[in-house]
Amino acid sequence: MTRSSLNHLVAPILIIGVAAFFAGCGSDTSGGAGTGGNAGGSGSGGSAGSGGAAGTGGSAGTGGTAGTGGSAGTGGAAGTGGAAGTGGAAGAGGAAGTGGSGGAGMCTAVTPKCEDALYLGLPVFTNTAAGAVVNTNQGTYWETDVDARGGATSGMNPVTESYVYGKFLDTGLFKINLGDDTALASMDWDIAFRRYTIRLNGGDSGPSCVMGMRMPNATLYDSVTAVPVPAFFVADDFYTGSDLTADCVLIPDPIGGPNTFLATWYDYSGCVAMNGNVYIVELRNGRHVKIEFLAYYLTGQAACNSSGTMGGGSANIKFKWEFLD
Repeated sequence: MTRSSLNHLVAPILIIGVAAFFAGCGSDTSGGAGTGGNAGGSGSGGSAGSGGAAGTGGSAGTGGTAGTGGSAGTGGAAGTGGAAGTGGAAGAGGAAGTGGSGGAGMCTAVTPKCEDALYLGLPVFTNTAAGAVVNTNQGTYWETDVDARGGATSGMNPVTESYVYGKFLDTGLFKINLGDDTALASMDWDIAFRRYTIRLNGGDSGPSCVMGMRMPNATLYDSVTAVPVPAFFVADDFYTGSDLTADCVLIPDPIGGPNTFLATWYDYSGCVAMNGNVYIVELRNGRHVKIEFLAYYLTGQAACNSSGTMGGGSANIKFKWEFLD
């Protein structure tokens, strides 16, 4: 065979092989879009979505280059099948997990270790609290008023309603209409109020993983602009024993209620006085809320704070808060 005839034979093969190679590469880059799912997964908890990165398996479409070994057209087309790897981009749906306070899911539901004791210790009601939650946008922070009377007409009367359950959103504290019995199995709420007791949804209070930390004494609200490093968060823990050896004896706060993590939000010496404590609450979705409580009474809070004089309209809790991230 002459050199000239050999050249005429090799040239078409090279052209076909190169075409197959670039066809396979083209399909791989579209499969690479699946890695966009990984970027979506960067959302808190939504990292499960980063499983979409498996879409990069579409890069196996480069295997289409094997098509260079033969019918480049069909072999390359198989490579484009790797473009199905872009289905991995659905992994970016994991980014939906970052849907604000909706909760990306840092934890799964866990039954409180002393759930049976809670029915007596709280106590638990099946109705929904009538108390309202009112939010006022103060520009850089929210000021929220919660009617936490629990159906009691005065501080001396027993409560007859469930806690007021709330969820922190960018649009304010949203009231979740739950009875206490339902709330013990619900991940939908972050914080609950009744009279002077404030619970977080985690530990002994609920099935979620909402926790808190208190800033050092005399910390000013405005001085807290980020979560400290390191930060140590604590769940509600007001029953004795561990998850494995719980004997479920109630640990009371100074007034006799459950000694929740936020039981230090006030000082008591004849009345519920504000002490200026600043807290950071870590939510289930990984966001953090800065909180300072401002009042327990509708009237006379300043006199209570300064002289221990009982105020009027108890269990109307006012606090300021904002997201730190």
